[in-house]
Amino acid sequence: TTRKGERKRYNPQIKLIFFIADFEKTSYNFIITIEINIQPKIKMTVGELREELNYMVEDGELTDDVEVRMAQQPAWAFEYDLKSAINIVETEDPYGGAKPVKTVYLEEGTQLGYLPDNVRDEIGW
Repeated sequence: TTRKGERKRYNPQIKLIFFIADFEKTSYNFIITIEINIQPKIKMTVGELREELNYMVEDGELTDDVEVRMAQQPAWAFEYDLKSAINIVETEDPYGGAKPVKTVYLEEGTQLGYLPDNVRDEIGW
């Protein structure tokens, strides 16, 4: 589980290997291997969205009258309101699976303008 500010956007896998050899107690060899594999999180589930929203409610940051918006295009960031949330729709698995997947779609509404800088910073854009 994560708390606000501890987003699950990336799944870093870091491996450190240290090898120290003592040759005649006068010289040391150090072999350090650092392998970093960062895989972007490419999907969010309803459960993860609910969890994030629940943390905001618990912290007193979120009430029923808070507007929901969508951020798009990191290189040229804009913000949009949402027109509607379409209930569960079965679609082909975009990741190549054989079975259809259930998906909730959020319909893009009106482009409101450029995404504010403080929002870009919070997202990490």
